[in-house]
Amino acid sequence: MQNFEPISDTETINEIIVNFREAVLKVVPHLESAGYLWREFLENESIETIIESLYEALVVAKLHFIMGNTETMKDLAGYGMFYKNYNKHYFIRVIDKNNPDNVYAFSYLTSQDKAFDSVNCNLVNMSGKVDEEVILKFDNVDFIV
Repeated sequence: MQNFEPISDTETINEIIVNFREAVLKVVPHLESAGYLWREFLENESIETIIESLYEALVVAKLHFIMGNTETMKDLAGYGMFYKNYNKHYFIRVIDKNNPDNVYAFSYLTSQDKAFDSVNCNLVNMSGKVDEEVILKFDNVDFIV
């Protein structure tokens, strides 16, 4: 299936996602000073909108610049979106260093022990269908498109 083959440099995509996460983490103290707790961020639609905007500006725009305005970019899976089937979508692939052969589709950053320390993704089987939703530790993954 075409979506499982990397079309970009892993190091570059890692840098883009790390920069996005760092930007999100820099917003956390400001949100907390405004009375929001990081454990509640994902339940707050306004904060989700801020994070999605950062994703569009720092990840999607950068990928458009690197890869051009291609069919790949047009069909890139959206931030926080869940699909039952990824056959019609390109996605940022999350590579779990403990299970590098599994195919995970990036969905969004999430929090477990600390703010945005994890990645919510979908385990995608070889037919492109989602087997399950999975949360992986950010420090234990790499990213490719």
